[in-house]
Amino acid sequence: MATMQNEAIIKLVFGMRGCGKTVKVRNLIKDTKRLLVVDKKGCDYFDGVCFHSLIELRKFWENVYCGDFRLIYKPPGDESEIREDIAKLCTFAEEIGNLTLVIEELNIIFYDKRPPAEFNRMIFSGREPGIEFVGVAQRPFGFGRNFTSQAKEFYVFYNREPGDVRFFKQNLGSEAALEICTLEQYQYLKWIYADGVQNYEICKDEML
Repeated sequence: MATMQNEAIIKLVFGMRGCGKTVKVRNLIKDTKRLLVVDKKGCDYFDGVCFHSLIELRKFWENVYCGDFRLIYKPPGDESEIREDIAKLCTFAEEIGNLTLVIEELNIIFYDKRPPAEFNRMIFSGREPGIEFVGVAQRPFGFGRNFTSQAKEFYVFYNREPGDVRFFKQNLGSEAALEICTLEQYQYLKWIYADGVQNYEICKDEML
């Protein structure tokens, strides 16, 4: 089975529609060899084998999981059904290991502040099976500290919502939160925690 070269980490991307967060995610995963994307809107990701059926995705995955794969799941159901699908995908990911999982519209599984148990298990034990997680959302609404404290990388686009700014101040620091309020279109704040040190910089990606 292929192995990941780096320690699996949790990355969170926040930004309103049209800010460039999907471009950021595409850049983050462009060289990923073992990838599963949950594309709720169904129109943001096409660089892989696309599925609208979880059964068909699982059947295909079982034949390719030992090698490289890029799978994109475009869930057809309502939000309740999507939550159930994500729970099953988290279990699949744990079974297979050594992969990157991207979930767009991450708020859907935090709407009641109680994400599926399968998601929590994957997040808090993700280093053992080698799972890298990229969560994407417009706003950090409803995310508990237990979850966000696991993230080692944040990519945050312009935001001046008072509640959101407080969240970023608590999680990224006062200086970083102030920078987020002054970002230009398509700029983002890249915040990384590594070796006990927090660093941030202002970046802007090329369109893919």
